[in-house]
Amino acid sequence: MAYDFRRELQIDLVDYASGERAWTEFYEFVQELPPWGKFKSALALDMDFAKEMKARLDKQLEEREGLEEEEPEIIRKDNTMRSPEGYTPELAMMHLIDERLQSHISVALGAAGMKSPPQVIQHKRPLVAMDILELESEREEIMELKELFGIR
Repeated sequence: MAYDFRRELQIDLVDYASGERAWTEFYEFVQELPPWGKFKSALALDMDFAKEMKARLDKQLEEREGLEEEEPEIIRKDNTMRSPEGYTPELAMMHLIDERLQSHISVALGAAGMKSPPQVIQHKRPLVAMDILELESEREEIMELKELFGIR
């Protein structure tokens, strides 16, 4: 772990032990360590940590499923934002590749005679304030068109 701190952040762990730096800063920096470094690599192989994280994620998933069942729209009425922090170009490309592969598989299974091929599951992208405003504007525009043509 000290190697990552010195190499990636140019910080010596002795500064925390001696009281020159605050421990809260230490924990903030730990979150910023790269996934390919020694610390995060060791953490990725820690079975106890993985079990704890899985339990937390399962609990969050159960809570979210209840919310999504109530309202399946792209954004809920409370306009929940998803931060772009950590959504790297590589991750965006991986999501795009995954969705395209799912699409090809679905088309191939449909062409092979499967009655209802699997639907493409889209990954959640960051949703920031400007996106929400744009979606609300589009929604208002659609409502105006519906009203103009007498559609309920």
